[in-house]
Parts: sequence; C-alpha cells; structure tokens
Amino acid sequence: MEKTSIQHRRHFTADERAEWISLYRSSGLTQRGFVKQHGLVLGTFQQWLYREQRRASANIRPTRTTAVQRGQAIERFQRSGLSRLAFARKSGIALSSLSRWLAQAKGASNDSFPVRLGEIKLAPSLAAPPAAWAMEIVSPEGLTLRCREPLDVQDLTLLLRGPAC
Repeated sequence: MEKTSIQHRRHFTADERAEWISLYRSSGLTQRGFVKQHGLVLGTFQQWLYREQRRASANIRPTRTTAVQRGQAIERFQRSGLSRLAFARKSGIALSSLSRWLAQAKGASNDSFPVRLGEIKLAPSLAAPPAAWAMEIVSPEGLTLRCREPLDVQDLTLLLRGPAC
C-alpha cells in the first residue's frame, strides 16, 4: 500500500492576513507570483483580498446627500481648482457622484432655474433719463446691464445664462 501525505492546513489570524495583503500590495508581483514565492494557496489568498475589499467598501457606505450638501460640494469643487478626480479623492466623494452632481447642476442651470431680476433705485443724479434705456438687467451678484435697444427673448436668454450673470 502506498503511503499518502496529508497536507496540514495553516490557519492565519486576521492580523496575519492583513500583513500578507500589505506585503503583496507593496511587492509589485502578480497574485500568482506572490503566492508561489511565499508558499500560499492562490484561491485562499484571492478570498482574503476579496473579503478585505468588501470590508473596506463597507466602511464607505453610500450616504444620502441633500440638495444643499450637493450644492456646497459643487461650489467647493469650483473654487478648488482641482480636477474632478483629485477633488473627489480629497473630499471622500465618489467620482461618479461628483460628475453626476455637476451634470445635474449644469442641466438645472440651463433649464430649471428661473431668472431673478431686481430693481435698483438710483439717486436722481445717477439715473438716466426715463427713455434712455430700453431694458436694464441686474444679476444677483450686482452686475447691471443696460440696453438702449430691446433684446428678443432668444438673445436675452443667451445673455442671462452666460457665465458673467
């Protein structure tokens, strides 16, 4: 009768598995090359990686954001001067979420936000004669645009949705 060898399975603690994973990530080797070099079982090692990845993603659960929070994030991004990817990483926001919020904000700014006009009363010395301006537009930032000729709706829409207003 032929003698068969029984392989003894080694059990690794969570800390040991984390150490192996860290060593693998810094090695630059493929999974197959790493396990071969260290005498580990490829399937087992892949399970460790998969479980570690799931645990890491479980700590970054998607959270619901309000419209105000999304708006604040968009404003911070626009002021940051960073790329979308750099801002998303720095802020802990998924790149896909940031991109979607920006697209939605752009679409909303082109379609849904009503134009708000305000009237400014000027001192009599600064006021133009009543018939001098066909129209006057004041942006929320205080930019005033006066036109001697009336604009048609299409030109007015283009003007108001431009970056300056």
